[in-house]
Amino acid sequence: MKAVILCAGLGKRMGSYTKDCPKPLLKVKNLTIIEWQIIALKKIGVTKIFINLHYLPKMIVDHLKDGKYLGVKIEYIYQKRLNGTGGGLKLFENFLKNEKFFFVIYGDILTNESLDELVKFHIFNKAECSMYFHESENSNSLLYINEKNGSVIDFLERPNLEERKNFIEKYKIKNHYVNSCIYLMNPSIFSYMINKNFIDIPRDIFHKIISKNKLYALKIKKTRFAIDTVEKLNHARKVFAE
Repeated sequence: MKAVILCAGLGKRMGSYTKDCPKPLLKVKNLTIIEWQIIALKKIGVTKIFINLHYLPKMIVDHLKDGKYLGVKIEYIYQKRLNGTGGGLKLFENFLKNEKFFFVIYGDILTNESLDELVKFHIFNKAECSMYFHESENSNSLLYINEKNGSVIDFLERPNLEERKNFIEKYKIKNHYVNSCIYLMNPSIFSYMINKNFIDIPRDIFHKIISKNKLYALKIKKTRFAIDTVEKLNHARKVFAE
């Protein structure tokens, strides 16, 4: 199995923490964020990992090298122009187009959830894309999910206050389900990335998959962090130290 870890972000909200260090190399306990990710992927049979680079790329390459010390093979592509999460993923289309499915993880996501559960879920539902979700009332996305089978009925990405209010009222939402940014995707998703200068995976792709009833979401049972602020980094360090 193969995976893509998206590592081109600038990490501006981390302030001095990422001035001289890309976010994926921030340490939590005794490992960097990206090492935690690679170890989790290796546990479920991922042997090859693709990483897009932009900010301080040499530091990531120098740290991970070819991935041999982690038991995987890593290949990198330097992304000169940032053009969204989908744009970063599309760089690897030729390497992934013949796969049955592959993982996609954002480079600042940290979890101790077993990724194997998402594989089983994806196969069982014959999904085109499966994703993990969690609950949070303070997030920039919202999911409306069929609680019986996990199919995603509707999705809202980076809404303004009015859009968020209308979405919650429309579906009478009580539980605020949020995209966890860990995906298992079929290569067919690349067909939705045609003629786009900027491609955001949730905003530009999810609704197309929803229209085919092929987007499914599984709730994370354990811990998950998006390390995009110093406060979240410190919280993750505290939890992983326990």
